[in-house]
Amino acid sequence: MAKKRGISLAELNKLGEKDPSTDLEPDKFAEEKGRREDNFVMVGRTSFHFIPKSVKIFLDVEPKTGAERVFNHSRNNEKYNNLNEAIEKIRIRLESDEVRYRKYYNLDIFNKKNYDYVIDTTNITIKEVVDKIIEKIR
Repeated sequence: MAKKRGISLAELNKLGEKDPSTDLEPDKFAEEKGRREDNFVMVGRTSFHFIPKSVKIFLDVEPKTGAERVFNHSRNNEKYNNLNEAIEKIRIRLESDEVRYRKYYNLDIFNKKNYDYVIDTTNITIKEVVDKIIEKIR
């Protein structure tokens, strides 16, 4: 949605604090897709709520490791001057997400009890994450 609007993810989140459509539109899409289909992967903060008959997986990561991954990702449209800036801006974005979803739906999106499976990705590779997910859904 940020790309479609020609703005950064941080700008989209800031906009979302005033314009609920930035959250409500994708949530409506997820809910409708969940009603129509049953064999797909959906990434989203509220997917566990809007697609209740699904396998809900939470990918966790230590904040510094997550920020390092974002900071070093070559395709990332969010540019940071240094790792500390990345850590801080990601923290602000996550707090904004948490506040908005609690406000709109009374959901605690980071409560791991909302998920069937929690994977700490801090010290494992992408392949290991995928292997764990495949093992869980078989």
